Amino acid sequence: MLHDAGLDFLFKSAAFLTGTPSSDIIDLNAGGVPAGSPTLPLRKLFSGSNPLVLEAIVNATFAGAGGTSMKLTLQDSADGSTGWAAVAADGTTQLIETAVIPAAQLVAGYQFAFPSHMNVDVKRYVKILGTIVGTFTVSGNDPCLLTIGLVHKSQTNHI
Repeated sequence: MLHDAGLDFLFKSAAFLTGTPSSDIIDLNAGGVPAGSPTLPLRKLFSGSNPLVLEAIVNATFAGAGGTSMKLTLQDSADGSTGWAAVAADGTTQLIETAVIPAAQLVAGYQFAFPSHMNVDVKRYVKILGTIVGTFTVSGNDPCLLTIGLVHKSQTNHI
């Protein structure tokens, strides 16, 4: 995953358990270690031939009664505070989101990827919205329940 020492490019939030949009926001115009230069924007890392995909790892085991599930959707905004909307993949109306994931799959160490990659038309700021059905409980003491990061689609050592 692409991130700097401060983990500035990772989404992590317990807010997913309540269906609250994540307050962890990535500024695609920010520079940093992933881009190889403090002045090169992260946005420069992806293009039509080398897109970025979102991949996730579950850090704590989730549990819930039958039917408890989660779906994650990428949202973007031009100003980082208003106009948040779901993002479609290149040339389609297919949203960049996961399938519905049942609680039974959400065990510590489970990894999954969003099926569509981020396109070059994504607005400057991005975050994740979790749509929760039912009520989750979580075991384990990791303060970060779910980590979602940006990965080059061409990277060979990801999920």
